[in-house]
Amino acid sequence: MQMGVQILCLSLLAIIYMGGCSGQDQAQDIFYRAEEYLAAGKVNQARIYYERYLQEEPGGPKAWNAWSRLLTIRVDMEGDLPAGVNILHAMQLEFHAHQDRLWEINSRLADLYSRLGKPEESLRIWKSHLELADSLEQEMQARISMARIMITLRDFHGARQAMQDAPPCLPEKHSELCTTILYLWGKAYYLDNQSRQAESKLAQAYILETDNETRCRAGMLLAEVLLELDEIVRARELLQELKKFHPNPAAVKARLDAICVDELPKSLQLAPEEP
Repeated sequence: MQMGVQILCLSLLAIIYMGGCSGQDQAQDIFYRAEEYLAAGKVNQARIYYERYLQEEPGGPKAWNAWSRLLTIRVDMEGDLPAGVNILHAMQLEFHAHQDRLWEINSRLADLYSRLGKPEESLRIWKSHLELADSLEQEMQARISMARIMITLRDFHGARQAMQDAPPCLPEKHSELCTTILYLWGKAYYLDNQSRQAESKLAQAYILETDNETRCRAGMLLAEVLLELDEIVRARELLQELKKFHPNPAAVKARLDAICVDELPKSLQLAPEEP
């Protein structure tokens, strides 16, 4: 009799185990069905099946993929930014123990709030999110994002402080990040009517041999600062140099042509630009 009970119990355990596997397999089938729908361009069906998978197997092995696909559908394909915010908040709860994933989630969330016209909320996320940075690159990127928002909010002191508190920037390793930090730092000084300090930071940004878009912006803004400081000759020389590698040389030429040559000493006046 006892042997029969043991056999029955073992049989029930086997049935329960098989049922669990079956449920897991079913959830996997739902996920792969969603993938097939998405690949076929059937976005609505894909969204329904990704949501079903997350309900059937919360925290499952494909959860990150399912949430990411939902975010892509809602934000990138459908342009529904508020829905994207809701998805990212749900992802924060599910992946709160995964620092690398939480960094990605919060970065996307801060970006969506900026796109929704809520810079204060975006800035709040970046500030609280800063402690999650596990590399110098991530911290610098976060501070750059903070400074851009602060400049938009006309908090020029806060933007400069964000740049000042950034980790030491090594141009040989992070040339583009260094250029961006110095450019934003100089821009915050310029917009706060501190031309001399702006000149110093923008000049540092410009001389970094990154040859990127930010360097060109730094050069153009530096030219404006020099004009404000009545250093017209230096401004023209800078613009002449910029024209050689700026992606829009016509814009640089137009700015050169707009500078009043009559303000220069006659010995230094340059001939008008060739058309």
